[in-house]
Amino acid sequence: MSIVHVVTHPLKGRCVIASRDVNAGEVVHVARSYGAVPDSERYPYVCAQCLSPTVTPAKRESVSSDASFEAIKTKLASRASSASKSSNHHVKRSMAPTEPKRLEISCKGDCQRSFYCTLECRDSHWERGGHALACPAMHDFLTNLGGKTMAGPVEEYARLLINVLAARAMEAMNEDSDAKSEVEVPVGELSISKVLDGTPIPIISPKPNFKDMWKLVSNADSYSHARVQEEFLPIAWALARSVICYFHPKVSQSQFPSVDAFLPFSEDVRFQSLAKQVVFNSSPTTNPFHDNPHITRLFEPALPSHQPITPSSADKQKDSASVQFQPPTVSRTTAANLLASCLSLISKEECNSFGHYAFSYTGHTSPRQGYAIAVHPSAVFFNHACAPNVGHVPRGSAVVSKTRICEPGMMVFYAIGDIKKGEEMCLSYVGVDGWHNYEFASDLDAAGEVGFLMGDKAESRSTGMKAPLKMEDSDSSIMVDTLTRSIRQERALKRRRQLKQVFQFDCDCARCAVETAEQIHFEKEMSKLESLVEGRLSKITCCSEDCMAYVVPVELVLDGREVEGDVTGWGQCVGCFRVVRTFGSRNI
Repeated sequence: MSIVHVVTHPLKGRCVIASRDVNAGEVVHVARSYGAVPDSERYPYVCAQCLSPTVTPAKRESVSSDASFEAIKTKLASRASSASKSSNHHVKRSMAPTEPKRLEISCKGDCQRSFYCTLECRDSHWERGGHALACPAMHDFLTNLGGKTMAGPVEEYARLLINVLAARAMEAMNEDSDAKSEVEVPVGELSISKVLDGTPIPIISPKPNFKDMWKLVSNADSYSHARVQEEFLPIAWALARSVICYFHPKVSQSQFPSVDAFLPFSEDVRFQSLAKQVVFNSSPTTNPFHDNPHITRLFEPALPSHQPITPSSADKQKDSASVQFQPPTVSRTTAANLLASCLSLISKEECNSFGHYAFSYTGHTSPRQGYAIAVHPSAVFFNHACAPNVGHVPRGSAVVSKTRICEPGMMVFYAIGDIKKGEEMCLSYVGVDGWHNYEFASDLDAAGEVGFLMGDKAESRSTGMKAPLKMEDSDSSIMVDTLTRSIRQERALKRRRQLKQVFQFDCDCARCAVETAEQIHFEKEMSKLESLVEGRLSKITCCSEDCMAYVVPVELVLDGREVEGDVTGWGQCVGCFRVVRTFGSRNI
């Protein structure tokens, strides 16, 4: 039975509600990815096929070990107790992760961004994962179109979209040869792109296709002119070249008679207008590649601001290393249509992609560390809340109702607390900042050292709400309350700025509304908000000293492996690996 239903809210649009009562820790949805790539900083340490991040030796002591659950809890409790008796410096040093080892197996081509943990992963990625198609386009982007000089986040989402285009080509090739998808969609499961109001989404999502990707919202009018011009446009040119030179020639010409038919026509008026302006009236101010022969050679006739270019022998030799065939030429109208579609594809990815995070690079005493990005079309119906009732964690395999599914880049969504039938399910699009974790207490400590008497730091970390005073002074208590409110306001504003910048919306959730309110409204509504945050964030934010990680249900850590003992209601921190009862309410 499906747990997730999509309905239309008059103000929010499509959103997800629970179709029945859901227990805390229960898996509500497993979202497959349509494209996933290691990020620009850690790609040498993350397998491009299975997306397995580098792990530390400490992970061998996690719940995933082959032992009884009681023995694991005892072992981890002893380790945590010993650490808490040591100095803070000793704790941080002893728990610091080891230097990650660079993966030694590179791809069969020369894209310089794909490394693998095993030869099996490399071969699977090349043959079935679409990398044989994506690799030449990726190399061309990095070598000829300035990909290596772009900012890390920009370069990584460009690589993600090249993979998306390769998947699009593979779908077309399979359809043309009547080949079936490797993971078939069970009869009766709707494509994600055909979700209707009130339609249940299966716990395990159908395998997504390009139609699902194209149905994602773009928010085209929300991006600044500078970002579209300076960031989106160079990537759109690179994607357009990839389609013209690498992907469209591989598909049936009867299925896509023209290059611009490879992607659906963009309905974003802003991008249509910009693409026409760039292609028909090219200048250094409108076209970042106005003098790049790798772009200008694609159009016939040549762009108005250029004379036809005769390639030199050096250029021909350079091109032969990255392009194995003579690049075709397209009309300016076709180029404009394709460029507009690529701009829309970029904005869809930027609004809807997920980051994959771990704590195995700089450790659990640091904020979460990204290692990959992916697009999960079935997960876009979850709205955001700064005090979410649904958590999510990346997994390469998952067991749901005794059924195992193994697929790279999946995202597993689980209930943080009990959710009533008809209640909306929301997750956090940004890192969860609780009131009871070490990060919040550290802010209090830092502010206290500047000018406030905050009491014992170790004790303040255990409460997180506000540090206890060592003097009975009402004025000092007022100062601490004011300081706590100031930190909450600062954090709320930081979250809202991040959400606006990345996801293009202004957060007006209950938590943000209270934390950014004036003092009189803040004090009036805080008691209601405290019960909300206490009931949610305290269950997933780890309370261990110095730990900034979060807690997931033990069942997800076990990944279907059997252990002696009942694990119901237990969770484990993905950073320090401490086992907790009822998702953080009581440490062992």
